[in-house]
Amino acid sequence: MRYLAIVLCTAAVGCSTAAKREAAFDESLKSWFGRSITEYVAENGNPTRSLELPGGIRSYEWQHYGDVETTVGPAYGGFRHVSSEQKSCRITLLTEVTGRIREASYEGHCY
Repeated sequence: MRYLAIVLCTAAVGCSTAAKREAAFDESLKSWFGRSITEYVAENGNPTRSLELPGGIRSYEWQHYGDVETTVGPAYGGFRHVSSEQKSCRITLLTEVTGRIREASYEGHCY
């Protein structure tokens, strides 16, 4: 039972830390609202793709691939559970006709 309590406590701390990182990342994206897309590109590189939308709105997308994360689980019957996942992140920014960022969204492991 003590082992279970330690695992649950560790998992809760990890989840809490991930939630804090996600909130900080979300705030960092929001800080770009109203700023020029050229500033964002200068700081973060060229987008993976861009698309003209109706009404003069433009969509810019950045796709990032990170490290492969390998998780090793406990041994059952002498075998360990191992899983691997490549971390990826897609950031999308929408701009007004003026080139000012008006909206941001992300998907994946961006934080």
